[in-house]
Amino acid sequence: MRRAAAFTLLEMLVATGIFMFGFAAAYSLFLVGMRARQEAESLTRASLAANALLDEFKLSSGLETGAPMVPEKYQGDGFAEDPLVNNLTDKLYPYKPLPNTWYCVTNCTDLTGGQDKMTTTLHLTLVVVPIALSTTSTFVEISSLKRRFSITIPNPIPTRSNGTPRSVEEYIVDELVKRGLAFRFHSALLRRASWLPRG
Repeated sequence: MRRAAAFTLLEMLVATGIFMFGFAAAYSLFLVGMRARQEAESLTRASLAANALLDEFKLSSGLETGAPMVPEKYQGDGFAEDPLVNNLTDKLYPYKPLPNTWYCVTNCTDLTGGQDKMTTTLHLTLVVVPIALSTTSTFVEISSLKRRFSITIPNPIPTRSNGTPRSVEEYIVDELVKRGLAFRFHSALLRRASWLPRG
C-alpha cells in the first residue's frame, strides 16, 4: 500500500520563509506609499495656505493708515497693522480658513534686502506648518516645538550661509523644513502705494 504524498517539514519551512519575505517586501512598499501620500497631502495643504495667505497679504499691504510701513512690519502674521500680534517672528499663527495650518512670515524686505518704507515690492519668506498644534491658541511659540518634535539645539547654533547668527527659532524652523513638517515659500508681492497721490 502506497503512502499518501505530503509536504515535509523542510518544504513547509521554505514555503513559509518565501511567504514571509514577500509579505515583508509588500508591507514596506505599503509603508513607503503611505508616507509619500502623507507628504503629498501636507505639501498640498501648505501650498493652498501659502497662496491664500499671499493673496490676503497683497490685498491688505499698503493700505495702512498714515505713513507707509517699513517691510519688517509685515513679519510675524503678515499684516502691518494687527494690534494683537505685531510683527513677532518667534510665533506661529493659525490660518483659520484651513484648520490645523499654522504660518509665520519670518522675513520681509524690499527687493534689495533693505527696509525702504517707500518700496512697493515686498520680498516675503513665509513658513507654513500643516500640522495640528493647538485648537484654542491664538499663536504657538516656535520654541515649544523643540520638545514636541525632539529637536536638539547645538551649541553654538550654526550660522546662516552669509555668516550671520541664527536664532533658536530659526534653527527649529530649519529642522522642521528638513524633516518635511514645515514648508518655506519665498515670494515677491506688490503692495498698493496708498500713500502716493492718485492721478
